[in-house]
Amino acid sequence: MAYNDVKLFSTENQRIGFDATGLPYITGGLIHEGKANSGQVKIEFPFVAKAVTIVQTASASLNIHLVTAATSTVKSQNHFVPLFNKGDNYTFQCPLQDIFVSLEGNTLPANSTGSFKVIAEMTTIKRDSRFDLAGSGISTL
Repeated sequence: MAYNDVKLFSTENQRIGFDATGLPYITGGLIHEGKANSGQVKIEFPFVAKAVTIVQTASASLNIHLVTAATSTVKSQNHFVPLFNKGDNYTFQCPLQDIFVSLEGNTLPANSTGSFKVIAEMTTIKRDSRFDLAGSGISTL
C-alpha cells in the first residue's frame, strides 16, 4: 500500500488518526561535512510520526535535533541529542513531521561522513495539519 492510498482523518479526528498508527517508515542516509548537505540532513515524514528512532550506523558522532542547526541556536544551547558511537540510538515518543540529523562538529576528522537509519511509526494525520516546532526547549532557552 502506498502512502497516498491511506485514508486520512480530518483535523477534528486527529486523536483517532494518532491512535490508528502502524504505518512503517524506514530510511537512512549519509552526511558529508562540507558537501551539498552541509553536514546536516532533514528527514520529512509523509505523515505525522508517533515515534521516531534514529540509529547511528558509522563511527562519526551525530546530533539529532528538531529544527535546523544552520539557522538556530540548536548547538550553542544544547537543543539536540548526541549519538557518539556506532549502534547508539534514540527514540522520540512524540508527534513529529520532520527531524534533523547533523555531524557533531567538535569531533570531525577531515572529510568525515556520518550515516544513520531512521525507523518511524506513522499515523494517518496529514503533516500540514501540525505547526512547525520552535521556541523554548526546541530552539531557545
